Amino acid sequence: MRNAGGNFVCFGDKYYCYYCADPKERSAIYCRVSEDLRLWGPSKIVNSGGSLGSGRCMAQCPFVIWLEESQRYYLFRSSNDERTGVYASKDPMDFGVGDDSCLVCVLRHKAPEIIVHQDKYYIAALRKKRDGIDMARLTWGKP
Repeated sequence: MRNAGGNFVCFGDKYYCYYCADPKERSAIYCRVSEDLRLWGPSKIVNSGGSLGSGRCMAQCPFVIWLEESQRYYLFRSSNDERTGVYASKDPMDFGVGDDSCLVCVLRHKAPEIIVHQDKYYIAALRKKRDGIDMARLTWGKP
């Protein structure tokens, strides 16, 4: 298995560790949950397949945030072809497995991270040539 980045966040009184792996050449985003940072629950696939694909390296660099305004969690999942799928869900453990049921848009960015500063959202992502990071203001639409 290979890990190409992950995201560690706290929602409520639980800690979530999102990560990617591609056992048997089938990429997926996984999550494990803990209440105390010592004991972790089992690994669960929370997103895979769909229009971004499921082959090797097609699920990378997960980043999950909670957006209060929409009452949803958002997963940003990159693929190896410079696309990032954005998925919305009311459940932080289900962003659609094997389908696009939670997909809200596809961005032409690689490995984005979301930054909140003074109640404004920004997106930072790798440049296409991998020679730096671009950053821009991010606005949200309806899921």
